[in-house]
Amino acid sequence: MKFSVLVVDDEYYICENICSKIKMMNMEEIGEIQTCYSGEEALEICKTYKPEIIITDIKMGGMDGIEMIRHMKKILFPVCFIVLSGYDDYKYVREAFQEGVTDYLLKPILTRQLHDMLRQQCDRLLNKSGYSRESRSSCVTAAEKIFDQLSRSVDENTVEKLKQEIPEGMDGKKVSIVKIGFEESLSEQEVNKIINLIYDLEYEKEEYSCLCAARTRQKIELLLCQDEMDENVLLTYGNRLMDEIINNGWGKPAAGISGCGKILDIYRLNYECENNLCYRMTEGYGKLFYQKEQKKTVDIPDNLRKSTTNLIENPKLMLHTNIWKRIEGEIRKLQVAELKKYYNFVLGLIYSAVSSSDKEKTDVEAETVSFYDMASIEQYVEFIKRKLLLYVEFLEKKENQGNIMDEVCEYIDQNFTEKLVLSEIADKFFISYSHLSKMFHETYGVSFQEYLISKRMEYAEQLLQCPTMNLQEISEAVGYNNVFNFSRAFKKYYGVSPTFYKKAGKGE
Repeated sequence: MKFSVLVVDDEYYICENICSKIKMMNMEEIGEIQTCYSGEEALEICKTYKPEIIITDIKMGGMDGIEMIRHMKKILFPVCFIVLSGYDDYKYVREAFQEGVTDYLLKPILTRQLHDMLRQQCDRLLNKSGYSRESRSSCVTAAEKIFDQLSRSVDENTVEKLKQEIPEGMDGKKVSIVKIGFEESLSEQEVNKIINLIYDLEYEKEEYSCLCAARTRQKIELLLCQDEMDENVLLTYGNRLMDEIINNGWGKPAAGISGCGKILDIYRLNYECENNLCYRMTEGYGKLFYQKEQKKTVDIPDNLRKSTTNLIENPKLMLHTNIWKRIEGEIRKLQVAELKKYYNFVLGLIYSAVSSSDKEKTDVEAETVSFYDMASIEQYVEFIKRKLLLYVEFLEKKENQGNIMDEVCEYIDQNFTEKLVLSEIADKFFISYSHLSKMFHETYGVSFQEYLISKRMEYAEQLLQCPTMNLQEISEAVGYNNVFNFSRAFKKYYGVSPTFYKKAGKGE
């Protein structure tokens, strides 16, 4: 990812010198570089040019660097500031840090220092750290946290965390949630440009306040707040936002808008908005979805339910018949509420079929996309197909694992009187040591060592009935070349020493 730079200094030669130094560095993280010679000019440029790194002098004629930063951090996201100062500017530098400046350079500017500092700013931007309070970047961070909490299941902890993230100014006002969905993934820079556009609309109009962020590259989420808000206000805003995105060449999005409510209604509003946006799957893009019908009772067509159940119970049908083509055809006929019901139905069938003995997360469980993040019916169909294929692979792997473990167990049963080491057995069957150890315990409920000892002790018990064999001979016969180790293992297993057991067997 490349970051844009703006250099601001009222001295032409300093400004151009810094610009030239940066260009000569040829840093792969740095993209476009622009210059200007006053704070006022910089604000005007940033209405259309959105730099992520700003290098500015503190003392300038007219608007100084600190005042410019105060304005800039409200209209740019993401952004890092580097200030240029002289040795007598400490008071200004301190004030600049209070405004969220991340670093400073002393004049004259050394190329190496400039290079290192640009590298640090790029790292900050990539890690999304170092944002100042009351900046556009901090608003985006707050929005990310709010929508992350809203995506979780509701409990006391999530509600409490959500309360901590919502700004105090939203209490008592009307709120609504807007979500902009895109059929294809955008680049991170395109997402940031759209977020800046949304905040610019708020900054220009000052009719409402907005928190906006994107947790994926296919969906941008907004929390709108206004003293007075109704259906007309929301639809006007939504349509204008759609037009601006289309006119800027970012494709045709779809928008879902919730109704109005209080901040305490935010979970309901978020759910309503998500359900509205889901209609893009069946009705396409370039549309705004508001107050769509939410069916409370809906069922899956019987033939689709039976075909899917049959496939889950007999997963190899997926590979050898046309059953999937029939299922896909039926899926494409479903309406939004039915698609959601079927999504939950398929996942429920698969998860219940996956053995509870498999403690680690399987691929079947891990690769899950939220229904509300499905951008199109094609993505939905591909997701369901992928889930079913992973389920087939899971069962095949489990079946193969069972076959291998049968062979391993047979090998141990035939050779337990020899010196057996798990790592050597693993090599023999071309399995890693750790994987074999885990599989053995999952299959038989005991470790390899426990199983080996049990086989040896049971055989030793039989040999102790033989009056002509002494302990040395018995210990060697069951795989021990040391009588002491054999005696200790026997007593631990049976609770008595082999000598006592042998005497007891004779009735002595």
